[in-house]
Amino acid sequence: MKTKQAKFYHGLISIGVLAALMFVSVVVLGTEPQIPLVLGCIIAGIIATVIGYKWDDILESMLTGIHQSLEAVLILFSIGILVSTWIASGTVPAMIYYGLSIVTPRTFLVATFVVCSIVSMIVGAWGTVGSVGLAFLGIGQTIGLESAIVVGAIVAGSYVGDKLSPFSDGTNLAASVAGADLFRMIKEMLGLFGVIYVLCIIGYVFIGLSMPEAQPEQIAASIDPLKEAIAANFKIGVVSFLPLVVMIVCVIFKMPSLPALLIGALAGALQAVIVQGVGAAEIIGFATSGFVSETGLPFLDDLLSAGGLETMLRTVSIIVIAMAFGGIMQGTGQMDALVEPIVKRIRSWASMIAVTIVTCIGANILLPDQYLGITVPGQMYGREFEKRGMSKELLGNVLGAGAAVTSALVPWNTCGMYVETILGSTAPEYSVYAIFNWMLPIGMILFGIILTVKQGKAKKSA
Repeated sequence: MKTKQAKFYHGLISIGVLAALMFVSVVVLGTEPQIPLVLGCIIAGIIATVIGYKWDDILESMLTGIHQSLEAVLILFSIGILVSTWIASGTVPAMIYYGLSIVTPRTFLVATFVVCSIVSMIVGAWGTVGSVGLAFLGIGQTIGLESAIVVGAIVAGSYVGDKLSPFSDGTNLAASVAGADLFRMIKEMLGLFGVIYVLCIIGYVFIGLSMPEAQPEQIAASIDPLKEAIAANFKIGVVSFLPLVVMIVCVIFKMPSLPALLIGALAGALQAVIVQGVGAAEIIGFATSGFVSETGLPFLDDLLSAGGLETMLRTVSIIVIAMAFGGIMQGTGQMDALVEPIVKRIRSWASMIAVTIVTCIGANILLPDQYLGITVPGQMYGREFEKRGMSKELLGNVLGAGAAVTSALVPWNTCGMYVETILGSTAPEYSVYAIFNWMLPIGMILFGIILTVKQGKAKKSA
């Protein structure tokens, strides 16, 4: 069969059927997203066959898509290992122990957001969620805050680094896809970022002040037993933070995220053996299946029973299937055909930015993976940005604002699934409190309007 050019309706059928399958299966039936994604791959493959592609072409497209996800898969496995070893080493318990002594319900959310944003600049969003985020969740629950509110602040802070840090996979990918200079791209984002960051702090202050302040006796009554249980089961001290320091040093010296995470996990494992007296066989078991806490306090045991490579298999399966679907859509021209009619109708810079952000969000929802959310729209709109005189750095920042930070707001996206796996709250529960994640794309669209107005004035003056 002769290969024909993909038409708009070809891509619309593939995306539309997948969207319907995902909604019915995940939202209505409450099932897992893997099977709907598999069915979506089948539909996209059938459409590709109708267009004229052979099975070998479709398979090659799928494998190309999956290949792009392998680094994310390895990072997920590494974080699963890191979380378990950091609990066994006393790193996460120490964060909880010391954090319990300095926070109150009214100041906690701001502290969570700021600290997570600082840490994420070095270790990235996933590393922050899986380590510092886990500790802050325990503290917040202890002082009586709703888990979804705390997770929202953790996610917001964690994705500050994912958008702005030169060490972030998301930031580097956005710059690479756009062909932009990384540090120039970050520099151009600082003004808008600063405004949104301050607004986020104000938002968390307001939320904190609206909560009833617990009495000191009430806080102590809930905190002291937990601190005593932690101290009884782990050796807590300054040395407890050594694995975190080791990983931070690795990243400061520009070591890639994957080896930095593995070295951080190894440091945690060594400290667990040397300081905590954990056996080598136990460490291997924890790294594989997750740490199992036995302090005797049910709440604390639930909190500290986490991590392990096996706990990431669910999320990894979603990544692999999602990337296979994206590979079919890209490799057979269906995605380009779907977007081309939209591009023809775009006139202003503001509209171009808005459409790109909406496409990024749609990719996060329908594909659903942060890497695809950045890559696919970047490939679609790169030429259009260039034709309209829009800089590569602007494209990179738009991709980050539209895809990187919104990925955690989609329940079945790999990022949303990771947050749920580690912190236990779903995206619909915490999204409204993840202020940075939904405010940044809105801010970027408003920024596009400002650019359009300036462009119009420049044309008139010329």
